[in-house]
Amino acid sequence: MEAVPATGDGCQRRARERRVSVVAAERLEAAPGTRCLVLQLEPTPYILPRALYLLEDANLHTELFFTYLNSSQPWGRDADIGDIPVLLDPRCSELGKLLRVMRLMWRILRGDFTIAHLAGWGHWIVRMAILSCKLKGVPFSVESDSPLLPGLTGWREWLKRSVYPIWMNWIGYAIPGGTRQAAYFRYYGVADDKICVSHMTVDTEKIRRTVTPSRKEFRAMRQIPDDLVLFVFVGRLLQQKGIDVLLKAFATASTQSRQIGLVVIGDGPELERVQKAAADHPGRLWSAGRADRVGVITWLRASDVFVLPSRDEHWGLVVNEAMVCGLPVIVSDACGCADDLVETGRNGHVFRVDDVAELADAMLDLAQNAPKRRAMGEQSQAMIRPWTIERQAETIRSALVRMSHER
Repeated sequence: MEAVPATGDGCQRRARERRVSVVAAERLEAAPGTRCLVLQLEPTPYILPRALYLLEDANLHTELFFTYLNSSQPWGRDADIGDIPVLLDPRCSELGKLLRVMRLMWRILRGDFTIAHLAGWGHWIVRMAILSCKLKGVPFSVESDSPLLPGLTGWREWLKRSVYPIWMNWIGYAIPGGTRQAAYFRYYGVADDKICVSHMTVDTEKIRRTVTPSRKEFRAMRQIPDDLVLFVFVGRLLQQKGIDVLLKAFATASTQSRQIGLVVIGDGPELERVQKAAADHPGRLWSAGRADRVGVITWLRASDVFVLPSRDEHWGLVVNEAMVCGLPVIVSDACGCADDLVETGRNGHVFRVDDVAELADAMLDLAQNAPKRRAMGEQSQAMIRPWTIERQAETIRSALVRMSHER
C-alpha cells in the first residue's frame, strides 16, 4: 500500500494578474463586530474544507449555508456537513425550502450580516442574495470558475455585455479560480484591484495521505501489463467531455504503438460508446465505470498519463488530482485550467480542442519516451505543490477581512 508524496520546489506563478497577496506576516484580522455570511452551492470535497476554514475563523463570526446536498453527484462521507443548514434540504417540503430561502434573505435585509461571500451568480438563490446585499449595503465577494471564452458574439453576449457590468460593479472582491476566470471578471468591468485569484484546487494534502494499493499490485489485480503505458480519463461521460475525440485519438495512436493503453473512468450518456471501444480493443482499453475518491486516486497512481479532451470545461479539478499523483497531463485548450496548470513540454501538452491528430501525436510522444514521462510527472508534482485548500481559503478570507475594514 502506498501514499505518493509530492516532490519539487513549487511552481512559478504565470498568471499576470494584480492579486491580493496572502502573506502570513501581514495577516489582518476582521474588523470588530464583523458578522459574515458564506453561501456555497453544495458541499463537494473541494468546497467543504475551505468553507469550514472560514467558519472556524473566530474573528469573522461566520454563518455558513449550502444551497444543495449532492446536486451534481452523490458525495458520500466526503460531504458530511453535520448541522450546517441546507436551504433546499431534500427532507423539507417545497414550502419549507422556500421559507428557508426567504428567511435568509430577510436576515440579510435585517442587518444580521456585515459582509458576505457568495458562490457564483447562476443560481436564483445566489442572485437573490446578491440583490439583498446590494439593497442593505452589505459588501460581498463572489467566487467563480467561469472562464473567458474566445469569440463571444450573438444577442446573448450583447445582453450580458450590457447588464453584467452594472451588477459586477456591486462586487466588493471578485475571486476567480485562475487566469481565464480573472479575465472573465475583467472583461465584464471588474477593476484589477478588486480581483483576487484564489488558485482553484482540490484537497491536495488529503490525496497525498490517501493509502492505495501499489501500482504493481493494482495492475496485477486488473490484469494490466506492467509495461503498458496507460492513459487515463476521469469524469462524467458526456459529449462535452470529448470522449469521442479521445477514443479516436487512442485508435490512431494504438495502431502505431502497441505500448499504449487507455482506461476511461466514469458513467454517463457516452458509456455505451466507451464499452464498444473497449470490446474492440481487449486488453488495451478498459471501461472502469464510476469510482469513488479512493478508487480514482488508485487508478491515477496506477496510470502513466492523464488526458482531459473536453470541449467545454470551466476548470477541470481532476487535472489537479492527476498532478498530485505525479502524472503528465494532456488537456484541450478548452479546459479552464490550461493556462495555470499545464505547460506544453514541461508537464504535458495542451492541444487544440477537437483535434484528433494533435491529441494522438501527444499521446504517442509520451508513450514512446519514458524518461520524458517521468520528468513531466515530477514537474506536475512540483507545480501543484503550492495549490492547497488552505491557500485558496486564505485568499477568500483575506478579501473578506479587507471588506470588513472598508465598510
